[in-house]
Amino acid sequence: MGYLNFKAYTGIRFAAAVMMALALIPLASAQQPAPLWAHCSVDPLAGLLTTAGVSGLSADDIRFSAEQGEVSPRLATASGAVLVEQGNQRLQAPQVDLDRERGILQAEQVEYGAPEIAVRSQSAEVDLNQQTGVFNQAQYYLPTLNAQGSAEQVQLQRGSRRSEMQQVSYSTCARGQEFWRIEAEQLELDEQKGRGVARDITLHLKDFPILYLPYLSFPINDQRQSGWLTPRLGYSSSNGLDMTFPYYWNIAPDRDATFYPRLLGERGVMLGAEYRFLNPHDRGEIGVEYLPDDRKYGNERGAFRVQHQANPVNRLYTDLLYQYVSDDTYLDDLDNRLDLLSPNYLERHLDMVYSSDSWQALARVQGFQTLDNELFAPEDEPYDRLPQLRFDGAWNKPLPGLSTDGALPTRLDYELHGEAVRFDHDEKTTGSRYDFTAAVGLPMEWVAGFVKPRVSYRYTAYRLNTISSTDSDIDDDSPTRSASIFSLDSGLYFDRPVEWGWSGTGTQTLEPRLFYLYVPERDQSDIPLFDTTEVDSGFSWLFLENRFTGADRLGDANQLTAALTTRLISSSNGAERLRASIGQIFYFDSPEVTLDDPTSDEEPVVPTDADRSPLIAEAQLNLDHGWTLSGALQWDSEQQQTKRSALDLSYRPVQGRLFNVSHRFAEDELEQLDIAAIWPLSSRWRAVGRWNYSLQEKRNLDVLAGFEYDDCCWALRMVARHHRDDPDDEEADNAFYMELELKGLAGVGSDINGLLRNAIFGYQPQNSTER
Repeated sequence: MGYLNFKAYTGIRFAAAVMMALALIPLASAQQPAPLWAHCSVDPLAGLLTTAGVSGLSADDIRFSAEQGEVSPRLATASGAVLVEQGNQRLQAPQVDLDRERGILQAEQVEYGAPEIAVRSQSAEVDLNQQTGVFNQAQYYLPTLNAQGSAEQVQLQRGSRRSEMQQVSYSTCARGQEFWRIEAEQLELDEQKGRGVARDITLHLKDFPILYLPYLSFPINDQRQSGWLTPRLGYSSSNGLDMTFPYYWNIAPDRDATFYPRLLGERGVMLGAEYRFLNPHDRGEIGVEYLPDDRKYGNERGAFRVQHQANPVNRLYTDLLYQYVSDDTYLDDLDNRLDLLSPNYLERHLDMVYSSDSWQALARVQGFQTLDNELFAPEDEPYDRLPQLRFDGAWNKPLPGLSTDGALPTRLDYELHGEAVRFDHDEKTTGSRYDFTAAVGLPMEWVAGFVKPRVSYRYTAYRLNTISSTDSDIDDDSPTRSASIFSLDSGLYFDRPVEWGWSGTGTQTLEPRLFYLYVPERDQSDIPLFDTTEVDSGFSWLFLENRFTGADRLGDANQLTAALTTRLISSSNGAERLRASIGQIFYFDSPEVTLDDPTSDEEPVVPTDADRSPLIAEAQLNLDHGWTLSGALQWDSEQQQTKRSALDLSYRPVQGRLFNVSHRFAEDELEQLDIAAIWPLSSRWRAVGRWNYSLQEKRNLDVLAGFEYDDCCWALRMVARHHRDDPDDEEADNAFYMELELKGLAGVGSDINGLLRNAIFGYQPQNSTER
């Protein structure tokens, strides 16, 4: 399914007028980045531009030079390479006549230059006193916009910063090679007010007129101003013709609103609005959408979102977020224009946080609206926290009298963590949890290594209000758990100079590390699962004190982690050319504590009869010329099989060239191959593509291929896509996207840059007005 929408960019004055006339957002006057015009030749009038301050003249000083001159009391005539300079303005002509009484200069075959404009005209009349000028049969060039054109007459009023053009044309293309141009009967620009007015506007592609508008008022700078914004036009089989007409209201410098009526051909008329404000100590947004009668859905529908963040007093922060949609399929059917944060569920929370230099306190109420009922059965929906109170603090105290060379401990680290939270749910066990941890560490660090002993005590208590049928084995409504935890982390650091052909000279390190952890086993069968899951077993998992997230499970441990890391560091720039790590946990006692979740059929990361963990390794190799190779592996040494693996090869020699190959494997879950590329075929053509294939389901997940063409003042992008949201989907969606961009003006078509950015990791738009 393809979509067609209009899109516009910042960076232009006159074109902004015309594109607003085309019902497109006006473009600001900010200078575009140089790469946007990489394929453009230098305009013939560019040599007339001046630089502020170079002449050394003030705005009132005037300097004449010529080969010949005649002077009378009223009239002065100069001829032969006449040059007139005033401030940073310069005028050149074969002959100039000056009315000395009125300060009016007349000339033919005029070339005029200032920092912001260059003009070549058949004749001109300039009032030196008022700093105004009239140029007839003129060509002009605006360097900050790379814009050029012609006009029957150009009137400049530099003192009041106003200008007017008659019978004017405008384009950012090379002069004489205009792929597109704008023609208008009249154009007025007022820089002080930041407004422009254009009359009788026509857009031409090549020599064909394609759009006309009789009148338009538009902004011409970066100041926010009320007015109509970019309409969005689209079509889909679900909604039919889809048109949105946003209106922007600049209420005040610190607040604004946008209203966007939306016409959906298959559903009806939707009304939407967003309000934003920004104050010194708070900011917020409110958005609402309402469709009174969805003809296809058969009922009214709507959405609401409010977010408010504040810093009312020093160190105190608040964050309010509330999101609501009328039904589970609202976002799928009607798009996500309010930036609702998740397609699966919508979070609501009110947070209050107080932070000091060494501790932080949080008070929160949190709830969710679940949208994806296939992903979340009622018993799998997340818990509401009504409320949650949390405290986290970390301090250190110097130990006087001990060694300061790092060989002995010089400080005492201690931590305190506490949480009280009430969990609420319609289907599952509910109640309150109280969790407290106190820890003390005595780190010893020196140049060649470290030893970090740490002792902590954790106490967790529950008061259960209701017990669900899935937790029928819980027979205590006030279970508690307490345990003392000991860990000892240690490591050494060795290095040596090396010289390898592919990496030059550098330093190789060898960093062995041992981590011992003891956590006594506690019976936790009477403790429900409110927010606890197993931690994904990456390399950092080897050094955790608890293999579970949340407080509902405390993993028993009598184990030793042995790990080794080596790095290769370049001596020329300090860059890390190679990093490789490998490690494994050895269990002196097999882990006994599991999630014991009756609603889950997943196997535990660590089996209860294991004497060692999977072997975990990760590495990254950074080669010359943009090559990077990285990988991760979880190897079950007992069963002699891979549990998880990832391998990535990336080639990015320069911006605009990219080649990625990735392989992902998770036992009994997925195995996928992903290949993506962005490659220039010439200075103007670039190919893009992606192939994401499920080796497990033996089907394509995402196949994307397209081309981008980039010229001086326009660009064309075309992409075809074959896509599945889920590997289990039998049917795939097919779509074709096309976008035509008129640089410095607007784009017509689908937002292909956004599509490619989401589909290809590392994608960056080609020379584009997108900022």
